[in-house]
Amino acid sequence: MKFTPELAAATLPKDEAKLYTLIYNRFVASQMTPSVSQIQTVNIKGQKSEFRLSGRKVSFDGFYRIYGDLDKDRILPSLNIGDEMSLEKISSEQHFTEPPARYSEASLVKKLESLGIGRPSTYAPTISLLSARKYVEIEKKQLVPTEIAFKITEMLEKNFENIVDSEFTSKMEEKLDDIAENKADWQEILSDFYYPFIEKISEGKTNIASQKVAISIGEACPECGGDLLKRSGRFGEFIACSNFPKCKYSRNLKSENSDENSQNATKKVAKEIGVKCPECGGEIVERFSRRGKFYGCKSYPKCKFVSNYELTNLKCPECKKSHLVKKELKSGTFFECPACKFKEKQD
Repeated sequence: MKFTPELAAATLPKDEAKLYTLIYNRFVASQMTPSVSQIQTVNIKGQKSEFRLSGRKVSFDGFYRIYGDLDKDRILPSLNIGDEMSLEKISSEQHFTEPPARYSEASLVKKLESLGIGRPSTYAPTISLLSARKYVEIEKKQLVPTEIAFKITEMLEKNFENIVDSEFTSKMEEKLDDIAENKADWQEILSDFYYPFIEKISEGKTNIASQKVAISIGEACPECGGDLLKRSGRFGEFIACSNFPKCKYSRNLKSENSDENSQNATKKVAKEIGVKCPECGGEIVERFSRRGKFYGCKSYPKCKFVSNYELTNLKCPECKKSHLVKKELKSGTFFECPACKFKEKQD
């Protein structure tokens, strides 16, 4: 503890000194008493509306003292019931309802921790497995589930409802801890789990249909004339005959022409977003290029309208002419008018 951040700054490189300061302050703060705050809420009744004021006063700074970045106090004046207040200004803001954000890798780990599932050593392999099996795709640092993920989840919930459950998993973690600490008999716990589970597995082998997605590629099998399908396996995608197991023909996609594979890997289907083109009235679709995602008119090349940002059906409240576009920046998500530059932050 005697090696303070001030001493570190004199001997360490700048970046390493900053990291050391962060670790040092976090440790010291963890040993300090929590802060104490007083919260005050005041309701103000008008003729047609009711307003609310919230104030905060820190009476004891506690661990905030080591951080040096204590939030500014919002101290309210002395108020009594029945006091009259004069109105100086009212400003209104428009907010748009949005669905909950998708999980990122960090927020998924926090959710697993809150549910008591897994250990720090298992979080990274879990997320890697989701990506390796194509259950999720990462878009803008968010985990987006794929079609096969929904099918697998639906199948598991239907046939293994007592196992595909967060409480089951967290309780099993507790039982494993008890085994490690010699508080439980591992053979008894294993027996209670294994026999009901293996019975469901045996039933599933006959009752559960294959969840693998097979897509026809429009070619005939060179051996039997059957339809060739693109399938997914443990080692990636491959081409196989629809008459399997009678016909064993298959080939690896890696053996296809490399240029064609490169084009197929970067080609993505244009997806309609439910917005009309402001120039010709056609459908706006989401497209991809080497530079990333963009939005253009479905009637291209007849209509050459293009936008780097997602268009919405919301009319600009300022100019009443143009539609707002959605911009996702580091400082947050904004709705902006490309005509008059009206901007509004989304909650």
